This record gives sequence, C-alpha cells and structure tokens, in this order.
Amino acid sequence: MGTLVGIAVCVGNKRAVATAPSEVEPTGIMTFADPAMQALCAKTWGDGTNITYEQAREVTTIPKNWAKDNKTITSFNEIKYFKNLLYIREQAFANCSN
Repeated sequence: MGTLVGIAVCVGNKRAVATAPSEVEPTGIMTFADPAMQALCAKTWGDGTNITYEQAREVTTIPKNWAKDNKTITSFNEIKYFKNLLYIREQAFANCSN
C-alpha cells in the first residue's frame, strides 16, 4: 500500500487535513509485455498460468539459474512490481540472448 500524504486546508477559522495514497498499487492478474516472462513468473510464483500483482509483491528472491540460457525472453519491465525483491541469485539471467 502506498504512503499517505496529508494536505492541510484552511477554510475560515477551521482546518481540515485531507489524505490520499501517494501511489495506488495495482491488483489482480499481471499483464506482461513478454509472454515467455509471464509463463516463467506464473510457473515460479503464480498458479502456473498467471501471477497476480499481490503475488509479485511477495517475491523476495529470483532463484539461481532461473532464466539461464533462455532464448525467448525479450523483456522484464514488470520487475518494478516485485516491490520486495531483495536478491537476484547467481546466473539468474545468464546467457539470455534476447
């Protein structure tokens, strides 16, 4: 969940504080630009077909040799939704040619 940002508003002699999330976290099934990356993420962390934004936020580690030697993956811009990612293990993307 995003951080709340407060805005103070004065109306006459009364003061009100309005809060709104600084960013809205997406929910539901993730849409990937690259079907090969979607398949790999769904297999590793999802239900085998899809992965949700909530599941992606729970991921802390991309395993060793995870996509090693993969010749079909072209992008992984969706990594930005893996908010709790701490580790990308050795050779995770070694020899990915695209």
